[in-house]
Amino acid sequence: MSKKLIAVSAAAALALTGLVGVAPANANAPTITFTTQNGSATATTTTGTASDPVRQNVPDTNTLADVNSVRKSATLAFANIAAGDVLTVTTSGKVRIVTAQTAGSADVNVTTLGTQSFSRTFTAAPSGGNFSLFASVTDTTTTEIKWSVSRTGSTTSGSLWVRGVAGQAYAVTDIVAPATLASGASFEVRFAVRDVFGNQLETTPITTGVTGAANNVNAVWDSANKWHDATITSNTNRAFIVTIDGNGSGTTNPDDVAGFPDSTITSLVVVNGASSAPATVSTQVSTLTAQVAALTAQLAASVTKKKYNKLARKWNRANPSNKVKLAR
Repeated sequence: MSKKLIAVSAAAALALTGLVGVAPANANAPTITFTTQNGSATATTTTGTASDPVRQNVPDTNTLADVNSVRKSATLAFANIAAGDVLTVTTSGKVRIVTAQTAGSADVNVTTLGTQSFSRTFTAAPSGGNFSLFASVTDTTTTEIKWSVSRTGSTTSGSLWVRGVAGQAYAVTDIVAPATLASGASFEVRFAVRDVFGNQLETTPITTGVTGAANNVNAVWDSANKWHDATITSNTNRAFIVTIDGNGSGTTNPDDVAGFPDSTITSLVVVNGASSAPATVSTQVSTLTAQVAALTAQLAASVTKKKYNKLARKWNRANPSNKVKLAR
């Protein structure tokens, strides 16, 4: 063997020896820690299960950041992420993945942020090999979050199972109330209390007041039928209003959350009114508003430019010192 070939062979052997002696930067497999919060209690887990998901508070204050030490989004903390790794996270249902715990505002609804399919290729390893994402959960059904980290020669993957925890009482819906109720007669008023995302609050401790016709009672949660109800008794044959107070505060509405729809936690229902069916005051206002709009449109359509000018000319002849302009 020539001296040149011997030298090349020796150099190659030294290079291989050097490679063997250096541990690869991605020797440790990726891991994940999933941290959620139910009420004021945090839970750290690796998965959760389909039958026993971890619980996460919904962002009912329009923020994904912690509020008074209460976590408003779940944290997916990845470790051992290396250069070249491809991280993928997908969700279903009403769970969205975001990269920051953003606070909302009058112009930003945090539930519209993020995505249900996140992917990133790391051109360089993140600091310490750690990388975090956050999950916004707005539904009380169980949802699966799938994740995977792919690198040359291997893929690490898993599933996280989470369910939202209904937020503060924000709306009264699905009201069943009497259209008419004779003096001395009773009726069970039924309704649902929901958070700003439409999740039903099912717990008995909700102090929900129903008032009407000299009758004031607290509603109770009917776990069998999944509604709140209260029995009212009329003391008149005349029209009266039933007030349904969905949070028991005795006020018309709690403070609205900027960036979310206005709360409708208090509802008024007219009983023994002119209508053949019970109607909330807001419904009646909407109906009357629509009727006024229709009459205005009808009036505008009936007064044509030709008719207006004809009337204007008559006016101008009769009132030469106070003429009006003709329509062009």
